[in-house]
Amino acid sequence: MKPALISVLCGVNLETVRKWIRDGKLKASITNRTKEYRISDKDFIEFLKKNKKKLNTIVNNLYENNYDANVDALRKDAPELYVFICEYELVYYTNEIHKLEENIKRLNHDLSDSTRKHTWYKIYLENIKKEISRLNNK
Repeated sequence: MKPALISVLCGVNLETVRKWIRDGKLKASITNRTKEYRISDKDFIEFLKKNKKKLNTIVNNLYENNYDANVDALRKDAPELYVFICEYELVYYTNEIHKLEENIKRLNHDLSDSTRKHTWYKIYLENIKKEISRLNNK
């Protein structure tokens, strides 16, 4: 992968990626022909494992900017990274769904019959159910 692609994915300046390389935070090799940095999928994945904030930024950027085209390009150009991001999203959304389901159970348990009649609790429960449904559809 070229540093320019990593800068776009992470939402940072190209010089920031070069600084990560110089500082040893991101492993890279230099090509013989063009004398440019190249980063393997594996090395970039290791970098992301240590920098969850950057991983979250990539996932958010994929969703905000033409998701299907970005994912197709990522699948083609960086298959290992694509698989890593898919696995990360699966774990993340599974955890989010679990948290929301636990919230519903807790609310249903904590609320007495008279409190359940309050409209705002009903709205809150419905919103959680909608969020679960939305996450399940991703």
